[in-house]
Amino acid sequence: MFSPFRADERAVEGMPIRLVVAVTVGIAAFSLLVPMADSVEQADRTELTVEPEPRQVLVESADESATVRVDVVTTDGAPVAGATVLVSGRSLPVDDGPIPIEAGADGYAEFTVGTDPTANVTVSFRSRQHRGTLQLHVRPPPSSEYRDNLDNPGLTVRRED
Repeated sequence: MFSPFRADERAVEGMPIRLVVAVTVGIAAFSLLVPMADSVEQADRTELTVEPEPRQVLVESADESATVRVDVVTTDGAPVAGATVLVSGRSLPVDDGPIPIEAGADGYAEFTVGTDPTANVTVSFRSRQHRGTLQLHVRPPPSSEYRDNLDNPGLTVRRED
């Protein structure tokens, strides 16, 4: 039964090379699959985004502000309570930024933005600047399965003098 196997002497020389090739290919395939597994593990976490209303704010004169409502929602549109919206400057400087604004139990936050010193988010236009954008980030509620890794829509502030 085992006599043909004992008589075969040709596989001994090529076996170590085949083993090295198989291990090398296996390690290369494993190193490609590990980063994919990291993204699969995060699939149970839901992405958050913001929906500002209005997306463009008009400040008609100095020391004026406008009210902005920002809904914190999932990608499916469900409101998220307890999140924090961080308002920071992009092309328009924000005084004392980033400014944290807490979303209520209904999933939205309201704040005032403008050049008025009493506004929640005070902006400072540069000389000859008539338009700028603010950046909105979401800090998920503590100990939740939410995340904010993607870019959120910005808020445009214009002034007319």
